[in-house]
Amino acid sequence: MTTNPAASAPIDSSAVNRTKLSRRLFWTTGLVAVPIAAIVAIGAPSGPADPVQPLIVQSQDRVGSLDGTSSLRVATFNIHAGVGRDGIRDLGRTAAALTDLDVAALQEVRNPLLGFKGPQVSDVANKLGMAWLFVPAEKRWWRNDYGNGLLTRVPLTDCVRIPLPTPSRQRFRAALLTNFSYQGRTVHVVAVHIDKDMEQNTHDIQLRTVFDLFLSLQEPAILLGDLNEFGTHPEIVRLLGTAGVHNALADIPRPTVKSDPIDWIITRGFRTVRAEWRPTPSSDHPVACAELQLSERIARDSSPATHTASLRP
Repeated sequence: MTTNPAASAPIDSSAVNRTKLSRRLFWTTGLVAVPIAAIVAIGAPSGPADPVQPLIVQSQDRVGSLDGTSSLRVATFNIHAGVGRDGIRDLGRTAAALTDLDVAALQEVRNPLLGFKGPQVSDVANKLGMAWLFVPAEKRWWRNDYGNGLLTRVPLTDCVRIPLPTPSRQRFRAALLTNFSYQGRTVHVVAVHIDKDMEQNTHDIQLRTVFDLFLSLQEPAILLGDLNEFGTHPEIVRLLGTAGVHNALADIPRPTVKSDPIDWIITRGFRTVRAEWRPTPSSDHPVACAELQLSERIARDSSPATHTASLRP
C-alpha cells in the first residue's frame, strides 16, 4: 500500500489564517467602499439650490437708514472664493477691498464644507461690520455650496432668489432681487453672476432673462454683477440703448486687471457722481464701485421721507 505524501504533509495553519484574514479584509473593504462610492457619486455633483428656501439677512443690527443728503455707494466684486492672483486664499484682503460702501454684490462665494464658519460672505461682513446675505445657486453634499452674496448697511426687504435658466445643466446660477428705501424712494436691486457657458445658448438666455427683469422694474433700479460679457454683446448693446439706462462705469478709464471688463453697474433713475475700479490682489477681478444720486427727475418726484442717523463708518 502506498501513501500520498501530500495527504500526510502537515497543514500550515498560519497560511490558512492569512487566507481567512485576506478574505475578511476583502469583504470588509467592499462593504465599506461600496456605500462610500455611492455617497460620493450622489453627493459630489452640483445641483440647483432649493428655489423656495427663504433668504434671511444676517446681522441686521448693523444696518440703518442713509442720511437724507448723502449719495449711495455701491459695488460689485467677483471675489474668486477669496483666492487672489497669487493663489493665496485670504478673505481679509477681500474685505480690505470693500471698505466705505453701502451695498456690495459678491460673486463666486463659497460655503466651505469643512470650515464650519458659514458662507464666505459672513466672514467678509464681520470684518467690515456690515449685514450680509448668502444667495445660494448650487448644492453639493446635501447643503448650499456656491452662489452670490450681498453686503449692506441699509435694511433690505423682499429678498428673492430667482433661479436662472440652465439648459445645459452643467452649472447653476441665480439672481437676487431685493429693495431698500433711499431718500423716499424704493430702490430695486438685481445682483447676478451670469454663466459663461455657451452650450445650448445658456449664457445668452441668462443675459436676456436678467435684462428683461431689470427693465421691468420701476425706477430707481440698479443692476450689479459679473455678466461674463463685454459691451459689444448684442444683449448688452440692447440694454444700454434703452432710454433711461445708464452704465455707471462708462466714463472712467478701464481697469488694469481685466482691461476689457465683464463686471457691470447699470442703473435707471440715478446719476453717477463718481466711479472707480479698485485694483486688489485678492481676486482675478477688480472691484467696480460707483457713487450714485437720484436723477433730477426721480428726485423731483420723490416724496419727503424721515431719515435716521447714518451708520457709515
